[in-house]
Amino acid sequence: MIPLLRTRLDRWAMPLGLLGLVAAAAINYRLWRRDRAFLNARPEPESTPPPDEWPETPLVSVLVAAWNEAANIERHIGSFLALRYPRKELALCAGGDDGTYEIACRYAGPTVKVLRQLPGEGKQRALARAFAETSGAIIFLTDADCLLADEPF
Repeated sequence: MIPLLRTRLDRWAMPLGLLGLVAAAAINYRLWRRDRAFLNARPEPESTPPPDEWPETPLVSVLVAAWNEAANIERHIGSFLALRYPRKELALCAGGDDGTYEIACRYAGPTVKVLRQLPGEGKQRALARAFAETSGAIIFLTDADCLLADEPF
């Protein structure tokens, strides 16, 4: 009985395998066409005028999620405050068990907003909360172990 079953399975293995490949190709082709149609339907991005033609200097919001970054947070905030760019704000979601939030709170003020990052909140959720506190036309994401320089601004 087993050899007979094996013979029948062997006979159908190739046609069933080909049928599966054809079905997978057809599904992928339909998905590709759908994605292509979606991409083609997007409007063209508006061209941004050069900075010297802007009506005013835009507000730049710098977002940082800092968890257990006590060793880096003061230097990071210091590099932000040292920027010569006139319209800037820092939204910092800080937390951890090493005093990061407490250090960041020392710098809270009109251009530095400090939020407490909760345990288990994660970087994405912390950045989303920081984003909700900003009003800048330009959003700049960075990490607490990075120092900011004037060139990008």
